[in-house]
Amino acid sequence: MSGKTRLNFFHLGLIVAVVFWILFHFLYPTMWKQTIGPMSLGTEAPVYPFLDMHGRLAAHEAWSTGFDVIYNPNPLDPLGRQSVKPSWGLKISSLGMFRDQLAVASSIAIFGALICMLSVLRVRSIGEGIYAFLLIASPALMLSFERANDDLVYFSFLGLIPLLLRDSEKPKAYLFWLCWFVIFMLAPAKYYPGAAFAIFLVSPPKPGLFWQLFFAGLIFVGVVLGFYWNEINYLRSAVPSPSFFMVNGLPVWLRHLELPGFVRVMASALIAFMVLAGVSTMWRQVLFEKISISSKRCYVLGLSIYLFCYLLNSNYDYRFVFLIFLIPALFELTQAMKDRHQWKRMLYTLLICLCVLLWVDVLGYHFVKNWVSEPLQVPVVEQVTLFKNLTLFFLILPLSWIFGCFIGPGIFYVFGLERFRELPSKN
Repeated sequence: MSGKTRLNFFHLGLIVAVVFWILFHFLYPTMWKQTIGPMSLGTEAPVYPFLDMHGRLAAHEAWSTGFDVIYNPNPLDPLGRQSVKPSWGLKISSLGMFRDQLAVASSIAIFGALICMLSVLRVRSIGEGIYAFLLIASPALMLSFERANDDLVYFSFLGLIPLLLRDSEKPKAYLFWLCWFVIFMLAPAKYYPGAAFAIFLVSPPKPGLFWQLFFAGLIFVGVVLGFYWNEINYLRSAVPSPSFFMVNGLPVWLRHLELPGFVRVMASALIAFMVLAGVSTMWRQVLFEKISISSKRCYVLGLSIYLFCYLLNSNYDYRFVFLIFLIPALFELTQAMKDRHQWKRMLYTLLICLCVLLWVDVLGYHFVKNWVSEPLQVPVVEQVTLFKNLTLFFLILPLSWIFGCFIGPGIFYVFGLERFRELPSKN
């Protein structure tokens, strides 16, 4: 049996397992509580399933009638929620997709995200297939599926960018502009897609084109800020703080663990240092050249978005979906480092920590529920959350270093500093 056939069977097995896992939860709703824990509202929710998508469509429907859902509770929302997303995203209300099309809109969001995930996760062995399944089946991603959260929509659209650029080292100029269009049409609706611009530093276009893209982005952002400044300031205070359970982000340390503000500054500086360290040491890591350009682009896309969210806000675990983009490069690195055992052990440790990170909340929930007496439950949950956020922080440091290695050559290129790069001989 050829390697290609085996790969197809591994990938087919992953697809079947993922589809079965998700359909099983929708057919037997009580399973959501077991997989997601207390974040699952289940059939007790005013709208089940797809509560988040219902809120989006209700906002679009009310907005289309002229009702301002940003500054007022939405009467069409069963929870009476105000929209805490910029009005830029409400423009699509003109498409007429409202609450009566909840099932259609949610199905499109879920299937689009799954197609993107399964195309990104190119498994080559049964071990990689099992690992990929554990990521997609994790509580963080299953919460997104249960609620049809709009992060799935952004994930799918942003996943088009590596596809547009393909595996080419130097794509055509119009493809870069198409990717620019995807990024900057999404950015005003939720901010973080703008961080995806970092993908242009992976085998970037000619410096002239790169700077055209860069300054076009600056002008676009400046115009949007000018038009929506008051709204943006209002939303900064209107966005509710996420609950303690199943949240992540550097500000969590300050808000919930009562750490002083300088901790955030020092932690941010350390992450920035790791990125710069990756940039400065890239040319010494010859094996990084063996990673496919497509995997590098996916990695930079996913981590740039997640770092933006991590540093600036406390996030529900929906944001973890963007870490899926990192996996192909990490899989390829484990193969490239097969003769360098220290490196390989480090990469396996990163993969294990990432899997633990995505599952620790629900495991902690079931442990507390079944084995901890009620007076001790809150302190134990706090310890689980502390462990989760510390794991995430120490995971981000080496991931940021790899990120710096992938964008390093592009930075040297667009700034005309290639003469300072002295790649060692491969012999």
